[in-house]
Amino acid sequence: MKKVSIVTVCLNSESVIQGCLESVRTQTYPNVEHIIIDGKSSDRTLQLVEAERQAAGSRIAAVLSETDEGIYEAMNKAIPLCSGDWLYFLNADDRLFSPKTVEQMMQSLTLNNSEIMVGRVLLFDQKTGHSSLHSPRKISRLRLLSGGIYQQNWIAQRSLFEQIGGFDQEMQLCADVEWLGRALVHGKRITVSNVLFAVFSQGGRSSDFATVVREHRIMERRICNHFTWVAFKALKKTVSGLNTCLRRAFPAVID
Repeated sequence: MKKVSIVTVCLNSESVIQGCLESVRTQTYPNVEHIIIDGKSSDRTLQLVEAERQAAGSRIAAVLSETDEGIYEAMNKAIPLCSGDWLYFLNADDRLFSPKTVEQMMQSLTLNNSEIMVGRVLLFDQKTGHSSLHSPRKISRLRLLSGGIYQQNWIAQRSLFEQIGGFDQEMQLCADVEWLGRALVHGKRITVSNVLFAVFSQGGRSSDFATVVREHRIMERRICNHFTWVAFKALKKTVSGLNTCLRRAFPAVID
């Protein structure tokens, strides 16, 4: 039976991490380990993690608490600690959708013969309390550059990180998407599944639009061949032009 390593990076997450921990512990799939990478929390995060570690049925296999330079350095630290065949990254304020999530993931992976599988997530807006279902239909370089693929969307073979490297620690928000782009450049198989992976809490640093735009420009240079780059620029120009026309025609509605 294939093993799944779930990585959670946290820092001062006492108000949210319990739901994440419980969602992993209650999985029906038996071969799951939970790796916790803490950025030296000063609140009760580590106490909650330790209590979960002592709980019956705990999936926590390793806890590392030390300062780091950002979320992607923390994620890279986790990879050597993982013993699973598959890696999935779940933030401290997110949770697996249901107790059967990992079981459904593994069934779908078996059917699709994937190296990387992209599933669905339920987006939860922390400010408004509204939820929406995010269901990618196809993964391509152009799709990655267009946005809307989250780290909670995908699970990957651990061996891929040995083949193509870890996350770019110079990036602040988009290294997970850049990693997927790198996987495509290396010819890795990415399939799409209808499995609902997680409830993803929006409203954190991933909503920093200026940083996302800057890092997407870096990705354009790294993962695009000439045809993809031209197609992406043409799409951006078309969308921008359409938006301008709509604003002129319906200023009261669009603005």
